[in-house]
Amino acid sequence: MKVFLASGGYLNIDVQCKKAFEDLGHEVFLYNYRPNKLSKIPLNLVRKYYSKILLKKVFEYNPDFFLIIKGETIPKGIVKKFSSKGIITANWTLDEPFGELYSFNKIHNIEEYDY
Repeated sequence: MKVFLASGGYLNIDVQCKKAFEDLGHEVFLYNYRPNKLSKIPLNLVRKYYSKILLKKVFEYNPDFFLIIKGETIPKGIVKKFSSKGIITANWTLDEPFGELYSFNKIHNIEEYDY
């Protein structure tokens, strides 16, 4: 199985997940969807820019499975596009995903994921 693993670079959890998938015999592409190169640009523009790059990378790799770690900055509609291509999607968040404790952790497109 081909796995596209998207991460914001959290505490090397992404590297450990990549290794686990590879140990199970899967091909894995690890992608940091949230590099800090554009910190002086307004957040909404940064999210749009990085989302377009993410879309392009996922469609180029053509995975069977898309797993994102957290993904709170991914705008609505992006993950739905993956599903429309037959890619199984999952979001693994280490924080409370509904924004009840901290609004900045809210996953705004949680309904778009398969898991």
